[in-house]
Amino acid sequence: MGDSNNIRKPCTRMRLWELPDKYVLEPTDHMATEYLSIDRSSGDLSYTNQLPDDSIPHAQIVFGLVGILRLVAGAHALVITGRDSLGLYKGNPIYRVTAMKVLSCNNNLHQATPEEKKDEAHLVGLLKTLESTPGLYFSYDVDLTLNFQTIETVVKNKPVKVSLIARRSMKRAGTRMWRRGADLDGNVANFVESEQILESQGFFASYTQVRGSIPVMWEQVVDLSYKPQIKTVNYENTPIAVERHFRDLRKRYGDILAIDLINQQGGESVLSVAYREAMEKLSDEHIRYLPFDFHKICGHIHFERLSALYDDIKEELSRQGCYLRDPMGKVLEVQKGQVRTNCIDCLDRTNVTQSLLGRKALEVQLQRIGILEPNNTIQQFESLEEKFKLLWADHGDHISIQYSGTGALKGDFVRFGKRTIRGILQDGLNSATRYYLNNFRDGIKQDSIDLVAGHYQVKRGTPASLQISWKETFALPGALATFMAGAYFTSVSVRQLGTDMYQYLYTLMLAGVTGGVVALVRQQGRNLTVRPRLCKMD
Repeated sequence: MGDSNNIRKPCTRMRLWELPDKYVLEPTDHMATEYLSIDRSSGDLSYTNQLPDDSIPHAQIVFGLVGILRLVAGAHALVITGRDSLGLYKGNPIYRVTAMKVLSCNNNLHQATPEEKKDEAHLVGLLKTLESTPGLYFSYDVDLTLNFQTIETVVKNKPVKVSLIARRSMKRAGTRMWRRGADLDGNVANFVESEQILESQGFFASYTQVRGSIPVMWEQVVDLSYKPQIKTVNYENTPIAVERHFRDLRKRYGDILAIDLINQQGGESVLSVAYREAMEKLSDEHIRYLPFDFHKICGHIHFERLSALYDDIKEELSRQGCYLRDPMGKVLEVQKGQVRTNCIDCLDRTNVTQSLLGRKALEVQLQRIGILEPNNTIQQFESLEEKFKLLWADHGDHISIQYSGTGALKGDFVRFGKRTIRGILQDGLNSATRYYLNNFRDGIKQDSIDLVAGHYQVKRGTPASLQISWKETFALPGALATFMAGAYFTSVSVRQLGTDMYQYLYTLMLAGVTGGVVALVRQQGRNLTVRPRLCKMD
């Protein structure tokens, strides 16, 4: 940090000194004459040319300062305390965050009011959830987001390296049930750009595709039911959101092929109709909307029928092309368009479909650089086939974990090329886990994301609204306990029924109480779930 050369070079390893009045970050990977200091009362940053005495015990190695957030009664710094090296991207090391630590800079907390202290504690708790959040990746030298995976193998005695990078948009970041559809600016939930990169014999090729929530304005608020009702909202502004969304895609990528995988019948049909009508109004010759009812055509096991979709779009994919650069650095081809794929969550059906498109693109690229013959496919080369399937399966799991809390459903097809009993059972477990997380954990996680992403601005002196009331804490457990007790005593009473009229009435009363609890829980389902508190749904 001292001279101009060191300022240009990022610090990749630092010693963190924790002093009573400040934190000091000392670079250990190169010499420095100045050190970054963080005031523990205000969170202000400054430089100091003095290091603490070596005898001070509170020192540890950190690998970066993520940032500083100012909350109700003080600031808090977030540092990286653990990392794993994953490989290289464009010659630069890529790391995965394995551990983080929150450094409190609120020595003046005693001056806060009791309500401010409570709100501060709640917000710090949200911030601390990042300490164990999976799927965070970074580089000191190149922009990178979400995840990075690489496979290496040999095809026809020629080395082949394939990497897969996902870049998630932060503009409408969030969890599965609390961030759906589009906002008025056209930003959509779970918008991810996936870039598949091929490197072999000096050639560099890439193919990108995107996924994102259906770009109409809709919601699916959790209410304890397994599949909450899907509703379109702010319907009059949907054409504006759709137009802005696709205008942005056209500006960035060129021609757009929008593949819609949702059900054309049943609960999802309301979105199918809204999306189709909005696209008809858009009427842009550079944008093609293609509905493909994944479940109707492929069912739950016949995913090989996706070949019908590929046959329909392969000419358009050929026109869009891919990026290709030769060993001399000459660009031979650029990608002139983009496939945008969605299902309801943009996870399971979407990942199966994107893996197919990625496979076809890789085959074309390997043929272009002379490794594969025109009639060759990846499936003919066992090592590449197996590693490619694992690459896309892991890719889907990483995206799914961040949005839904579990790995992707239907992942066994991507991983093994077929549906398996184990995969179907795992899907059942993941679905049950998603149900629990959606209803009781994701509201808190959504607040954490909104806080760190800057979507929620902390303002001191605003009315306290962050504390969870006793009703939210105890209402559902109390209702469940009453239901289980009522069901148990009803079953016992039924077995004891005879000719005693009082026993009969007692049994009816217990059954009535149990049924009443069930009806009450169904009626108040939305109020019994854990909801986000920081930002309103839009």
